[in-house]
Amino acid sequence: MDSILVAINKGVRMMYLKKPDILPDSRLSGFYYTYSFDSIEKKIDYLVNNDGLLLNKKGKALLSTPITFDIETSSMPENDPHNPKEYMLGFPYLYQLYLLDTVFFCRTRTQCYMLFSEIERVMLKHNIQVVCYVHNLSFEYQFLKSILNIDFTKVFLIKNRKVAKFELNSDTIIFRDSYLLSNMSLAKFCENYNSEEYQKDKELIDYEIIRYPWSELSDEILYYSGMDVITLYHAVMSIMTKEGDNLKTIPMTNTGYVRRAYKKACLGSTYNGGSYRAKSDAKFRQKKTYRQKYMDKEKITLEQYNLLLKAFRGGNTHANRYKVGRIISNVTSYDFASSYPAVMICSDQFPSGRLMECTNSVQTPDGIEYYVKNYWCIFEAVFEDVQLRDNIKTPVPYIPKSKMICSSSAYSTGIFDNGRLISQKDSFEFSFLGCEYYIIKNQYAGKMKITKAYYTTKGYLPDEIRNECSRWYVKKTELKGIEGSEYEYMKSKNRVNASFGMMVEKIVKDISDFSGNLNELTLRTPTEEEAKNQIESYYNVRSGKFLNYQWGVTVTALARVRLQELIDLTYKDFIYADTDSVKIENGEKYKELLENYNKQWIEYAENCNVSFKAYTKKGDLQILGIADFDGFYKRFTTLGAKKYAYEDENDQLHITIAGVPKKLGAKLLGKIENFKVGMHFMVGADGTLEERQAWKKRLLYNDTDNFDITIDGKILHIGTYIAMERTSYELSITDEYEELISSLKNDEIYEKDDIWG
Repeated sequence: MDSILVAINKGVRMMYLKKPDILPDSRLSGFYYTYSFDSIEKKIDYLVNNDGLLLNKKGKALLSTPITFDIETSSMPENDPHNPKEYMLGFPYLYQLYLLDTVFFCRTRTQCYMLFSEIERVMLKHNIQVVCYVHNLSFEYQFLKSILNIDFTKVFLIKNRKVAKFELNSDTIIFRDSYLLSNMSLAKFCENYNSEEYQKDKELIDYEIIRYPWSELSDEILYYSGMDVITLYHAVMSIMTKEGDNLKTIPMTNTGYVRRAYKKACLGSTYNGGSYRAKSDAKFRQKKTYRQKYMDKEKITLEQYNLLLKAFRGGNTHANRYKVGRIISNVTSYDFASSYPAVMICSDQFPSGRLMECTNSVQTPDGIEYYVKNYWCIFEAVFEDVQLRDNIKTPVPYIPKSKMICSSSAYSTGIFDNGRLISQKDSFEFSFLGCEYYIIKNQYAGKMKITKAYYTTKGYLPDEIRNECSRWYVKKTELKGIEGSEYEYMKSKNRVNASFGMMVEKIVKDISDFSGNLNELTLRTPTEEEAKNQIESYYNVRSGKFLNYQWGVTVTALARVRLQELIDLTYKDFIYADTDSVKIENGEKYKELLENYNKQWIEYAENCNVSFKAYTKKGDLQILGIADFDGFYKRFTTLGAKKYAYEDENDQLHITIAGVPKKLGAKLLGKIENFKVGMHFMVGADGTLEERQAWKKRLLYNDTDNFDITIDGKILHIGTYIAMERTSYELSITDEYEELISSLKNDEIYEKDDIWG
């Protein structure tokens, strides 16, 4: 290859960049780079002639080797003397692209445009396409959309500001997001897939130093920037090799791997372009049987889908309002082993037929309970004059304010526990599944009228899904800690963890809005007709879909029911819950109760006829879905959902605050006594490079700027951009929550034994 490269690069000014001494000896010793584009055509010609081409879905040839791209940027504060605006500015100072063992550097917007123009020209010459991977494409897109000729009709948005892929107008370059592919930081992606030679090391670049397109860049900066695209290339190639993919078959997202594995289990693997080679093919019969049994039989309408959307919630995360703000000693944590996979495999409470309306039959408590006991149900109901039956026995009110539908003025009559309903006089609408009914009934008193209800038979998820989930769980358990099996363990763990996520992918998706300025691309809610068409398309036999949305909605509901059972079991000592875990005082007191609880679960799970047990390398039995010991804390405190701190058995301080790095946050906190309202978290300019770069950033988007500024006699063009700055975080609670907590008189409540009945 070296001789080939020499021939290709002949006459081109190539430079060799050596590895900085600060980096490990195992890293790539160096690489060739250039600021010239003269060798691009020869390189692509070589790849076309020697590496082969793939036929993509459009019938157009696709270069089998990807290119990788990255941008280095600076942010200029509003108080900078060179900044003519009253807000932050952002601009690139270095662009890097990797192609056939060479890093191509650019310093200006014009050079970047010329670089991609040259690639486009060569692609057009061969009438082919090339894939360009970018790690966190949404960031680079914000700069590139005012530099390159992007086809905005082919920008794929996951949500506003979240770009999964886009293409150029020339139909030659397809940009994809490698972060979505890996669901990992670049460093973690390289760690899991690359050899020691191609690892991303700790940052060498201080991004808070303002650099311009004309700033002199050290060899260390160039090496680090070049390695970003080199290591990304090798990580992408490695994941394709390990998963048996090429650029035609590789999924767009990490969830795509999981979906593909389950799709193969459900529909077979010989599906090709919407049809099988012959209808007698066994895989055809498998697909036909599955679709008839599950997809055709369980097809839903738009009305039913919208009701499911209203009923869907994630995990239950909440703190006991009576214990918020206290430092509590001797706290035990219990969690369910793989909560979501457990109900997917073991529960027989899933919908297993077409949804039929039963609104008129559930207008009495007896009618509701009949359907809840015998069928899978979903309800839309209007509640009025609602309040908790027993405040003390309900540390986690079940109805979330975010899912209540009522006029904004109606909320003023309500009392809420950090977003959970305690009481409300005025009426509101709330939707829920049948399995949640008894939680609501036991917690709340008031008036309830069912306005819409559907039912169907209930049973297990398809065996194909349950067996596949079980297979990955067993594999994950058996491979953990086995030397040489790190990749297969990681893969199986990812498959298990992501099994649920694919089940709640929305059927009706928002649509990119091209009616205005294409530079300001946004998503809009589809019209009713568009929504109906999307549902019809989803259930079309050619779509290859194999999942029903109601299954995913049921998974989280069943998991919440199981979590509520733990909360109810331990309510006297309950402190905090998060999705699949509870943290309680006096853990020893509940040991026998939890053992009996687990025994009942195992007896129930034994009937599922799918393996829910696995053995570790040491021979220890792991049982899916049991409530297991998860840790002991010497001291614990919380200020509400996703806000807590604790000291472990070694007196090590830990914190969990959404948006604050855990280790660095604990260092800044200092001691658990400081975890209180008003605590300010911030890494200042005196922080180390690693600390400042690890700290959360505030992103400032600009979609309209297009002007020049002059700095030291040089012109800097400002186009669309993202500017970044470190931002502080202050521990706080809402005024409403503070007022509620203050009104509880905690000490009085917990000192009286008769409170507990």
